[in-house]
Amino acid sequence: GSRFNITCDRGYCVLDIAYAYPEDSGVYYCIAKNKSGQSQSRTNEILCQEESGIITKSLLQSETIDQLMRLDMADFDGEREEFTYQEDEEEPAPPHFDLMPGDIVSTENGPAKFLTRISGFPKPDVHWYINKEEV
Repeated sequence: GSRFNITCDRGYCVLDIAYAYPEDSGVYYCIAKNKSGQSQSRTNEILCQEESGIITKSLLQSETIDQLMRLDMADFDGEREEFTYQEDEEEPAPPHFDLMPGDIVSTENGPAKFLTRISGFPKPDVHWYINKEEV
């Protein structure tokens, strides 16, 4: 399989690099497109250092961790109504990045993950790029 995996679910889109190599260092960005338009995330850098080590800090941004913790707590607090699916008529809307990915520092053979949240209707197609080439 590929070291690069893209997962999109419920508006969240993740570019997951299973194990990074120094040549993965560079500028990453995401483009989301639908019939109503297109939007690009800010550019983010990944620096993969040529050393192995134990990861002692999360690779996620603090705002991402806060959002994930809020989602986890909703499951325990009985607040699921906020996150339940409701089929409503939506007005067409161009893609919008509600949560921007952040810069990453990784060690060689370590994981790297870019997380973003994208809204828009119809559901946008999402493409990730590294140094102007599609992943």
